[in-house]
Amino acid sequence: MLAEWMTALTAARVLTDTKEALEAQLGPWLNALEAAGAGDEPAKSELLRLVALYGRALGAEGKPASATVLQVALLDRLYRNRGPISDRLSATLDEMLRVIADAHDLGATQRLRQRNVRALRESSPVFRWADRAVIGFLIGGMEAELVDAMFGRVLRECAGAGVDHAVIDVFGAPPDDDLFHHTIRGFADAKELSRYHLTVTGLRNPEATRRALDQLGVDRRRVTLLPDLQRYLSDSTS
Repeated sequence: MLAEWMTALTAARVLTDTKEALEAQLGPWLNALEAAGAGDEPAKSELLRLVALYGRALGAEGKPASATVLQVALLDRLYRNRGPISDRLSATLDEMLRVIADAHDLGATQRLRQRNVRALRESSPVFRWADRAVIGFLIGGMEAELVDAMFGRVLRECAGAGVDHAVIDVFGAPPDDDLFHHTIRGFADAKELSRYHLTVTGLRNPEATRRALDQLGVDRRRVTLLPDLQRYLSDSTS
């Protein structure tokens, strides 16, 4: 069966790796599939786990969904072309198709998300303002990778520009959360950053954020919270 499957994959031009590598990776599926068809539930669970991991990996690598699903569809066709198959085997093959399709979709979604996160991390605007401050705009999500990158970029620019005021606007991000609050606490507690003052603008509910920071024991003499960036700009020029 494995040789027939590899031949079918080659003819359909859906080999996602070398033939030898695929034989090593997909070969164990066949033993597990036969066992599942005979009613071995642990073998079925292991088979579906392998199928899910494989499908998600291909999605994460950007392989086409059609090529991924067709690999299982061709195996299904080979079994059914041999003649009648048991209800258990038929149901397992059907479930393999569903699992690999869903897993590929998950892998592809994760790949796109990671690409978007990288783009936001590297390209979210950061600029100097009138030699008074460095302003950065947190866009996309309250995620550790984005939050840490924004704090790092703003503070590095402050150091390079010789200014003491760091401003992070969160209007384009979801509501601030525990991760963001703990990041602010990390800033306020860092002795090596004691020369800098942080202003956070664009907050949905500055009072709620203030209470959350107070519960964490944040020294708010070094942190200002404002509902919008314009308020900060107006106060700084008045």
